[in-house]
Amino acid sequence: MQCQGTKLSRPYQATVGLCLGGGQLILGSVSTALGFMVLYGMRRFERSIEHYQLADLSLTIAGNQLSPRDLRARLEQARFRIKSISVLHDLSEQCKTYDCRARWPSSNGNADIPEVLAELERLPGLVRLDWKSAGTVPN
Repeated sequence: MQCQGTKLSRPYQATVGLCLGGGQLILGSVSTALGFMVLYGMRRFERSIEHYQLADLSLTIAGNQLSPRDLRARLEQARFRIKSISVLHDLSEQCKTYDCRARWPSSNGNADIPEVLAELERLPGLVRLDWKSAGTVPN
């Protein structure tokens, strides 16, 4: 992750530029050194903030192979946090569709496919599995 600029970076750059351009070399040099120290410290702090991936999961299971409680337990075991879950019972087709909005910790910020999906793909009676990544958010 790269450090993102803030609204204060442009005025800071202009102030240092004016100090150095106006002949205030000591003030400009001290301001530059102070700015680098602050930015270096913020980069280390920014790396320590845990980021999360967001995704929508839709799972259709035939019969009563999986309950909402079982699905939640499987996802929480994989360090997922369920933000919302809904269930659609289709009596004519004898299946259930679970729609979940979930987030999970991501160390590198990449939208990788989580390993728990391979486990869900092996569920007996699985009819359909949809996974849609929705991006990265800080904690």
